[in-house]
Amino acid sequence: VEETGIVASDRLETMTMHKVEFINTEAKDGNLVISKTVTHDFGTDYVIPTDVTFDVNVTLKDADGNPLTNKTYDTSLGAKTTNAAGKITGLTIAHNETITINGLPAGIQYEVEEVLGAKDAYFDQKTTNLSGEIVEDSTSTVMLVNDYTPTVHAPRDMSIQVTKSVVGDSNNAKS
Repeated sequence: VEETGIVASDRLETMTMHKVEFINTEAKDGNLVISKTVTHDFGTDYVIPTDVTFDVNVTLKDADGNPLTNKTYDTSLGAKTTNAAGKITGLTIAHNETITINGLPAGIQYEVEEVLGAKDAYFDQKTTNLSGEIVEDSTSTVMLVNDYTPTVHAPRDMSIQVTKSVVGDSNNAKS
């Protein structure tokens, strides 16, 4: 060994250097849009009241099916955080409205669930295919459709009070 730290050898070895280039690309996110439509058979003049709302949950899982827990996403209803099951709960939507969830990682799985309550007995759910995968730089859409079919209720224990008044000449009145 020489003083310079170089090992002297009688063999000559060659080393080839290859140029390696690393390119980092930013993972592109996608979005999820949930829209609501209520159909009915009452004609074009009938308007679905704006106070009729529906509750929606969205479950988010990674590509392996594991829930995305405690993740916060920007939505059209404000920032929403997934719970321990990977669900965003407390989303409310009305007829002709949309909810957008922005910045979802590409490749994750979503499932949209409409939570039907007692008031929703008049609204038959017509939607299928409520799950899918977020595609990078794209918007996935789920359309929730309900058909409004009110149930006719017969009155019970009903009484009607009627008052009769005769107007005019009481001498010519007929019974």
